Amino acid sequence: MKLHRDNFYHYATPEQRDAAPISIIIMTLAARAYLHLSQTKGNITRNSLEVVLELIELMPSFIEYDRYGACVPNPKLVQENFADRWNSDNGARAGEFARWHTQLIDDLETMFSEDAGHSSASRIRSVFGDDGVEAWKAIQPSNGAMFPSLLGAMPVSVGPLVNRSRPARTTLA
Repeated sequence: MKLHRDNFYHYATPEQRDAAPISIIIMTLAARAYLHLSQTKGNITRNSLEVVLELIELMPSFIEYDRYGACVPNPKLVQENFADRWNSDNGARAGEFARWHTQLIDDLETMFSEDAGHSSASRIRSVFGDDGVEAWKAIQPSNGAMFPSLLGAMPVSVGPLVNRSRPARTTLA
């Protein structure tokens, strides 16, 4: 999700990059969606890609609203609102979250609607950049066919997706 965000905003305007979803919000919403799925769906064996898409689709439902506006509470310090800046920017950050989130879902659905054995490096690059292509290549079996369930087939640790041989394209805090 964060790699997609970084690539999505690579060529964005400075205003869009400034309003891009911050990592702590992305990860907090994803963690809450995952917890919800694990509590409500249990250990139902499903395609891990379907679980990830469902998790991503659920993320916005964990944005809370109070009298001040949007709220993504810090799970360890509930009086801290990770989305406090969303309430003082005339909707720029909330709008960028919605725009990025919609694009993430569209990109993943398009990418994985292709024949699983023929997902192309160019399609993955268009969604996740060169780092995503390298991670994808690292999990390919020797015959070159993509695993039927990408996440279910991933090793426990693929390693960092960031190529440290070149500087990061964006810095989003």
